[in-house]
Amino acid sequence: MIEICTSQNATDLLTNSINRITERLENHLPEEIPIVVSDLNNINALFPSSAIPNEFQFYSRILRNGFGITQPKNFIGGVRKHLIVLNTEFITRLKLSESELDAVIAHELGHILNEPNRDIPNFSEEQEYYADFFASLIGLKEPLLSSMTKYLEQENAQNSELFNLRIRNLTEENEFGNGNIRKLQNE
Repeated sequence: MIEICTSQNATDLLTNSINRITERLENHLPEEIPIVVSDLNNINALFPSSAIPNEFQFYSRILRNGFGITQPKNFIGGVRKHLIVLNTEFITRLKLSESELDAVIAHELGHILNEPNRDIPNFSEEQEYYADFFASLIGLKEPLLSSMTKYLEQENAQNSELFNLRIRNLTEENEFGNGNIRKLQNE
């Protein structure tokens, strides 16, 4: 179950993208995994007022020059849910196409469905590779590569070394066919 909790102008954009991704998954997206997709502008709707400054600062710092972040297993409204926060202003500024947006969201879903957090440190290149592989697996490899290229072409690109590694990893044949990727997991 994917719940969209965004500012009004981003709701249609993200709803359409989630619907396209769900179609690509051919009903393989488990219903029992609660996922909330939000944008930075609406983060205050997800957390109690005492947490807003901390949560907003955390997400805005990370998302300042990036597409999105995934926080697995947050408590939102007293219920444990996976949270994807997207920088819709940044996505709009870089003029991502529908398929590029789908690839960005699929990448974030890959962090949840592949759940690499179980076996490897909290942030590593491998987590990004797993999430990239998920987007590639559902047919969004080229749009993901295109979105990363747009990211690198902008003036304030951060982590360009990691993005270049991810691009190289996606373009090499059979990188994940050699036992480097875990099977998709639900929980």
